[in-house]
Amino acid sequence: MQGTPRKGSVGYRKGSITQGRRSSVEKLAEKKTDRLANYKMGKLLGQGTFAVVKLATYTDGLKTEKRAIKIVDTTRLNRKGREDLRREISIMKTLRHPNIICLLEEFEVPKKKKHYLVLEHCAGGELFDAICNREKYSEHEARVTMVQLCRGIKYFHHKNVVHRDIKPENLLYSTKVGLEEDAIESAELKIADFGLAHGIKRNQTLKVSCGTPGYAAPEVLSSQPYGMKCDIFSLGVVLYILLCGFPPFYDDEDSVVCEKIINGNWCFLEPFWDDVSEDAQALVSKCMHLDPDQRPTAEEILSDKWMTSEAELLKTKVLTVQKKLRQYNARRKFRAGIMLARLSVSLASAFSRKSQTSRGSTAAKISAALTEEKKVPENQAKSEQ
Repeated sequence: MQGTPRKGSVGYRKGSITQGRRSSVEKLAEKKTDRLANYKMGKLLGQGTFAVVKLATYTDGLKTEKRAIKIVDTTRLNRKGREDLRREISIMKTLRHPNIICLLEEFEVPKKKKHYLVLEHCAGGELFDAICNREKYSEHEARVTMVQLCRGIKYFHHKNVVHRDIKPENLLYSTKVGLEEDAIESAELKIADFGLAHGIKRNQTLKVSCGTPGYAAPEVLSSQPYGMKCDIFSLGVVLYILLCGFPPFYDDEDSVVCEKIINGNWCFLEPFWDDVSEDAQALVSKCMHLDPDQRPTAEEILSDKWMTSEAELLKTKVLTVQKKLRQYNARRKFRAGIMLARLSVSLASAFSRKSQTSRGSTAAKISAALTEEKKVPENQAKSEQ
């Protein structure tokens, strides 16, 4: 058996290509492992199909801070999944805005077969949770929320990025929101989870149907070419819920929900909308227009009549949405948990048949399972309890 050539022997060449390449790979792996050593993992914050999100304490000798780490199991990603991950990372590296979650660093640890996305920790939790905890809530708070969301959307749209999954789970407060009257006004709201985001050039359209039933735009669900205005429709759905406490499209069957969206089957249901201002209702109608060309841009929304109304006037428009919103929030989270469990079972079943099929066949079955079940994006940073 031939051994490894020793220094000084004929077979040993200092600085050889093989030796140099091996050394570089080892050094790179060690460097990435060292980066992970700066983090002490804490509790689970969220869980998705291929990833978990954990709270971590970062220490580098100079500072200590809480961060959220999205840990992706790369062994469960097919080729498309790896491409999607690379796109998500690439997009997030270009985004730096107060109302967008910040990717602080990312690295892969080959030995663990994991990819780590380190994000700023949003200790304030989800938007709807914060509203549910408030004793008083008015159109002014709803307008303040919309201003922050529009600023974030305007920013990444100008960067030629479309999010494609604007929904409550992906709207997070950076710090805990107090119960003071001006607490929401002073809190910083961030748009998170760019897992479905995609770069898009001017006048370019996308065709892949994705997103979340109940929030996805009609042109997306009907497999029509679509652009950035799909985010505006989703924003309109969020605004609808902010103003009345329940969604414009609801049914136990997602297929029925999608059909309602495609047909524009929604209304301002009485008596729940009786006390909501006409200007607010008009903005909802604009954002949720069936024709994407008729929807305003994020920049146009910021100059809308309702958005520029006097703060004192909107404060008098007190909304009684908390009770209905708590009920909807509970149903939404319960269904998300059920869907995640179903998807996990589907994936486990696909992987269990791996020994009986080729790699390509198994990947096809996993892809089919994902097609049948809706994507449940991991909520990367919920509040500390």
